Amino acid sequence: RYDRRGRVTEVVQGPATLRRWYTVAGELISEQWVGGELDGVRVTNVVDALGRRLAQEVWRGGTLLSRVNYSWGGGDRLLSVADDQGHRAEYAWEPLGS
Repeated sequence: RYDRRGRVTEVVQGPATLRRWYTVAGELISEQWVGGELDGVRVTNVVDALGRRLAQEVWRGGTLLSRVNYSWGGGDRLLSVADDQGHRAEYAWEPLGS
């Protein structure tokens, strides 16, 4: 299924259905599986006012399974990504923007 803006809102795969929700600006904010092996799994994106992802959380029921945090610098440049297991990737940007 699609919404009026052409975004996918529901995907059916056998016994499972994936439902998707978007912000007013059109960013994917959450998706959840209903039925099948992934029943109850929800992925939620936390975004700031500029639409940049600050975190992505994976839930099953009321249990947080994982969280990944994103940090941003000037010019909307991604600086780091870190998960809740202690893994971290850092990014450096050249002055010319590459």
